[in-house]
Amino acid sequence: MSYRVIARKYRPQRFEEVVGQDHIIRTLVNAIKQNRIAHAYLFCGPRGTGKTTIARIFAKCLNCTNGPRVDFDDNDPICREIAEGRSLDVLEIDGASNRGIDEVRQLRDTVKYTPASSRFKIFIIDEVHMLTREAFNALLKTLEEPPPHVKFLFATTEPEKIPPTILSRCQRFDLRRIPDALIAKHLKWICEKENVQIEEAALFAIARLAEGCMRDAQSALDQLISFCGNKIDESQVLTMFGLPKFEHICELAKAILTGDKSRILQIIDQLAEYGKDYTKTLTELVRVFRNLLIFSTHGAKTDLIDAPESELAKLGELASKTDSHTLIEIMEILVHGESTLKDSPSKRIVLELLLLKAVQRREALNIDTVIQHLIKVRDSLTGLGAESQNQPSESSPGTQNASSDKTKELLQKNLPPPKDPPPPDIPNNTTTSKVTSSADLNELWQHILRDISGESPFTASFLSRTKLQSVANGLIKIGYSTSDQDLLPAINNKRTHELLQKALEKAGIHVRRIDFVGLSDANPQEEQRVPSAPVPSPKATFLNDPLIQHALEVFRAQIVQAPTTQSHLTSLDGVNNSS
Repeated sequence: MSYRVIARKYRPQRFEEVVGQDHIIRTLVNAIKQNRIAHAYLFCGPRGTGKTTIARIFAKCLNCTNGPRVDFDDNDPICREIAEGRSLDVLEIDGASNRGIDEVRQLRDTVKYTPASSRFKIFIIDEVHMLTREAFNALLKTLEEPPPHVKFLFATTEPEKIPPTILSRCQRFDLRRIPDALIAKHLKWICEKENVQIEEAALFAIARLAEGCMRDAQSALDQLISFCGNKIDESQVLTMFGLPKFEHICELAKAILTGDKSRILQIIDQLAEYGKDYTKTLTELVRVFRNLLIFSTHGAKTDLIDAPESELAKLGELASKTDSHTLIEIMEILVHGESTLKDSPSKRIVLELLLLKAVQRREALNIDTVIQHLIKVRDSLTGLGAESQNQPSESSPGTQNASSDKTKELLQKNLPPPKDPPPPDIPNNTTTSKVTSSADLNELWQHILRDISGESPFTASFLSRTKLQSVANGLIKIGYSTSDQDLLPAINNKRTHELLQKALEKAGIHVRRIDFVGLSDANPQEEQRVPSAPVPSPKATFLNDPLIQHALEVFRAQIVQAPTTQSHLTSLDGVNNSS
């Protein structure tokens, strides 16, 4: 007797032998028991998952002696004829080679005749989506109202190519990809029947290679037995099919999570030396990251992790070094790169770029985190941090709008914003100075601005639009134009008071209190045009500001264009204050 491959030798002959399609088997068994048998069935699903096999078993159940019944006898002559493909009443047609309208017309003529020796005349059409549009149209009427002795069983891997008019006339069953654990278990049973010793890790390696297809797994096992004999280990499976070791994939995942770029390139170079397939390497890496994500969210005690027990400990170790947000970001890069890698002639370069890009994505901060961090930096630079802590962390939109309207109303009345207490009084331990001359005030103010610009260029740029009015007995009055109301929130705050107090005391001026007063005369900025050292330009002010420098560091960015006028700086400051 000639040799039969494993995929044919161990093909299921009864419903209970079918692996991984319990939802379909249960429905068909109940339909037979309740005598609710439809005239047309459509079995959809990936290759090698049991579409044609289920159709043949269903045909046995319908045409067996004393049928329809589920518990038919395997030695029943009719069932043996169906299993061997020689039954006159069960016709199996290849849709790819019999796809024209002439073949369908011939089928319509055959439908008229009653079965030769069975209860039903059954037509199994495999790859039915390959039929032409004309052939489908010719089949419509027969499919809608077939003779009572006719049953149609269709199988396809691409149901979307079948016309809706055909789909609506069939009961559709979608077969699922078979889980790796079930494939490994079934392969182990086959190996016991064939007297082959095989490691559990090797079984799962074959199952991962099959990607849910039982027939592919059985064909791979058949090939391995020819290559290895009666003893198969994991290394032989990996060598034959170019799969990477789980340890190498874990090392690669660890390098990505720790940002070790040099280690990533070293591992890829090792995989290239071993002749591993880059596409399969990326597929395995995505699978490991998927298991890590499930591990980090559900823990080890879950059926969602598609891995043997031997891999769970390593997955737990890697999951403890990261979080779900980082894993999602990395997986997004890897999954989107799979299609690019398959179609690329330079697969190694593409894989290296994908993994390095995944490291960069891991190092990137979440935008919400960056915004919160920048807000804290802004508050610390402007002295608003202490005030923001006293305010509620969350508020309704209505409350925020009311607060904004109230602030605008106060500004229109030339009043400072609420809850902005003046700086505390300074003990009278410094010399009190009094400056009355307008020229002396201007000279002193320019000196103060130069001093402040060294520490906060933004603050100095805002203060340059004001004028020092008087200095007497520790009371400092600074005037601003009433037409420049948007300036007040930027200068009348705790941070600005501290900078002014520091600069004035450095100049020998005792400070008890600093007041900002509105002026109804000409613009103070024009009044301060006296020959003195110039205030830094707006562009230099922008580039030297600590907040801008910190933002450049956080985003790893470069300045493409900087503000060149004072109005640009004012608009930027308005955006910061509104945030």
